[in-house]
Amino acid sequence: MRAHLLPKSMCEEVKVGKSFVTGLVEGRTDFPSPVQTGTFDPNILCIRCDGVLGEWENEAIKTFRAIRERAIGMVDGAHGTVDGDSSSILRFCAGLLYKYSLTTAQFGRIELGPYQEPLRQVVFESTEIPPLLNVALFRLRLHRDDGSVFAYRAPVNDRDKITGANMFRVLAGGVFLFIRVDKRPMIPSPLSPLWLRGRRDIIFNAAPAQAFEEYRIPGRILAGSEKLRAILPD
Repeated sequence: MRAHLLPKSMCEEVKVGKSFVTGLVEGRTDFPSPVQTGTFDPNILCIRCDGVLGEWENEAIKTFRAIRERAIGMVDGAHGTVDGDSSSILRFCAGLLYKYSLTTAQFGRIELGPYQEPLRQVVFESTEIPPLLNVALFRLRLHRDDGSVFAYRAPVNDRDKITGANMFRVLAGGVFLFIRVDKRPMIPSPLSPLWLRGRRDIIFNAAPAQAFEEYRIPGRILAGSEKLRAILPD
């Protein structure tokens, strides 16, 4: 079946005009290319599994929209909270990474190694959230009164520069997710107040998008691509 890698509803939040969002996959001959509903892989999930993932994705979509609304007017760097189930966001993160570990390089495959099976269990077996999985959320805004979504980004492997932990960067629904997937014990870091695992609400940081590569990289791509400038409005 046509399993969307990033949820269709999140992709549609960055539509250009009424019909298209822009998919950017560097290194391909069709880069950049307009697509209607985001990237999908027809070979990774059955209908039942896609339905389970869809439940966590729907919860994440509602939460991210609440975060966007709550963050309007907040001072840069301030922390805010919204009602929600932190475990559902962690299961969404596990499902997103798991899907990208199944797809091909063409669609942005990531390597999870020994963490693939624990994340699968989190999604499909409703097991307790293991200590190896955590996430910190940042609402990226173009200005303090911004409630929009300017881009999305598929999972990219990264590393916490302070703790050395294995991390993944994701931008979806106007929220930047810094997902920790690492069996080593948590140690104090600037991210400590934002970790979701074990919380009863959803905490996030309101941050200027311009400080993150998730904003700067698309800007450089746009400046260097006549084809992309022709697709996107001024």
